[in-house]
Amino acid sequence: MKTRLVLSLGTTALLAAGCLPGGSFPQLLAPAATATLPASPTRSLATPTLSPSPAVTLTPLATPTAARTGTPAAAPSPPGRPTASPTALAAATSTPRPGQTPTPGRSPATVNLRTVDWNAVISQEPALLHPQPPDYLAGQGPFIEFKTPGSIPGFADLQGIIYGDISGDGREEAIIPIVSGGTAGTVGFLVYAAGDREPIFATALTGYKLGARVSNGQLIVLEPIYAGWEGNCCPSGISETRYRLVGATLDRLARTESGLPEAIPATVERFYQLISERQLRDAYTFLSPEFQAANPYDRWSAGFANTSEVQAEAALVPGQNAATVNLTVTERTPSGQSTRRFRGRWNLIWSSQARQWLLHEAQISEVR
Repeated sequence: MKTRLVLSLGTTALLAAGCLPGGSFPQLLAPAATATLPASPTRSLATPTLSPSPAVTLTPLATPTAARTGTPAAAPSPPGRPTASPTALAAATSTPRPGQTPTPGRSPATVNLRTVDWNAVISQEPALLHPQPPDYLAGQGPFIEFKTPGSIPGFADLQGIIYGDISGDGREEAIIPIVSGGTAGTVGFLVYAAGDREPIFATALTGYKLGARVSNGQLIVLEPIYAGWEGNCCPSGISETRYRLVGATLDRLARTESGLPEAIPATVERFYQLISERQLRDAYTFLSPEFQAANPYDRWSAGFANTSEVQAEAALVPGQNAATVNLTVTERTPSGQSTRRFRGRWNLIWSSQARQWLLHEAQISEVR
């Protein structure tokens, strides 16, 4: 699928955006490696920290609620550039029921979590706040708010509960999605363990557009990654964080990040849009460190002096971290204006530091 932007620039040699006139760079890249971040040490969830993450995904990154209710998404959402990753909350904020504190050695549970009246349990959970829901979310499920500052309230999606043993004691826990009802999608999960007589609230995670599944005894949490310029619909990448429940604590075992291939064409087009808006410093940050080293800023930016407009189309190259690009350039000349056309491709690499794809190698030539 191709997208189209009409851009207004200011340079003579558009090839300087991709390569020097007549220059050529290697075309193919191996798929970008997934960045693996070191696992954090065991931590108590009593201290909120920011950190986010595949086999049955019950909570998609898309926002399911608006479609279900037919009501415009109206819940709060970050201003197009969410950067928070799942925040762990502590069971210490709840009031443990006598004899019900979950521990690795707790006695065999008699409660079947799959038959629990979750509406009643969550509606009375002291670890959560229970504000009045907006009218368009009335009846969706128990409406709650986390006690973490800045978290987004939502309703418990009782149809999307994930059951699985994430503590290693041989018994299932219940992971309950909290859905905003708006563009923020799933904003958290409640984690309950099975007690002798009733469910025990263990802990919770908060975040933005979260997804989750249980695999190999671990809770895997997905969260989109934004650099800040993307539309709310279209993150640049995704993070995957693996947790194991130990008592009332979710221990973070590992975290990885990777770029979403569908974000590659938008990245290329945003690069040219920044050039068109004369935001050359910002456009330069879209280039990989290797490309910058070969094309110092002063020399690179000097190429954009006479171009007045560019029409750019970018499309993903299937199976590769690359995009084709077609450029129509209008330039100022001593006699008026001239139009030139260019065609080529960009290879991109994923940068965890930049939280986005970076333009790495280009092969662009003029179409005559």
